[in-house]
Amino acid sequence: MNSVFTIIFVLCALQVAASFRQSFGPSMSEESASMQLLRELQHNMMESAHRPMPRARRVPAPGETRACGRKLISLVMAVCGDLCNPQEGKDIATECCGNQCSDDYIRSACCP
Repeated sequence: MNSVFTIIFVLCALQVAASFRQSFGPSMSEESASMQLLRELQHNMMESAHRPMPRARRVPAPGETRACGRKLISLVMAVCGDLCNPQEGKDIATECCGNQCSDDYIRSACCP
């Protein structure tokens, strides 16, 4: 008799657990819709990642190049003929790396 009640209790518990999951868990349609959305987002990201950039964005136009690090040192050496001697508290590294700076600016900021 005890085993019959145990079996009935287990079956009722399984039924309650299954109905609880259906009531509060995500439905299959919601789950598949979110998976579909995730796949679409991944597809769009992969498409844009493999799209080649136009040449105008890859290669800067003349006069738009910035000088940073060794490139700046080479530019100062070419303009001044010597290393930079900062004048007037100008920070040419920040200016020339952040924006395009002209030879005249380098002469006024560095050349003796």
